[in-house]
Amino acid sequence: MCGIIAVVRGAGSRATLDPQTVTGPLHEAVAALASSGSLAEDCDRAAAQVETVDRILRRTDGVGALIHRRQLLGEVKGLTGALGDAVAEIEARLDSGSADDSVDDPGTLEATNAALIRLKDAVWAVAQDRVRTAQAVADLAGSEPAWSSVEGYTSIQQALAAIDRLEVRGRDSAGLHV
Repeated sequence: MCGIIAVVRGAGSRATLDPQTVTGPLHEAVAALASSGSLAEDCDRAAAQVETVDRILRRTDGVGALIHRRQLLGEVKGLTGALGDAVAEIEARLDSGSADDSVDDPGTLEATNAALIRLKDAVWAVAQDRVRTAQAVADLAGSEPAWSSVEGYTSIQQALAAIDRLEVRGRDSAGLHV
């Protein structure tokens, strides 16, 4: 089996992100899950906030922010950990039947499950994909890389991650041209 992977990237905006644009929505997501509203609506609001962060961190400006601001990286890890714990607690309540009475209705239960899955996916994307990509780029480029290095090594890391996901028998035949 053969797979071809190409990563083509233009220059990013090379803008320094305000850490609040990353941490603010994550704090709002935590607050949404702590509110006493409808569980489905709370999960949907939280998911929308985490998806916003995922879009921001997906760009090379986001990767650069996580590399150049280690405190931001630590805060993102902590907040996504808290969100992951909250999701696990919600799932446990739903599984045990101790969630609020509104999820007794099949339609509401379905909406709650859909919102919870959306939230889980968004939290996983930030905690696993965005954070891991930034850490891998830092491993490749060093602790204080220039913007051009962040952009180049982000493309390389994405290609390496894609090669790793290929269903091949021997990865020794995989190659990367830079």
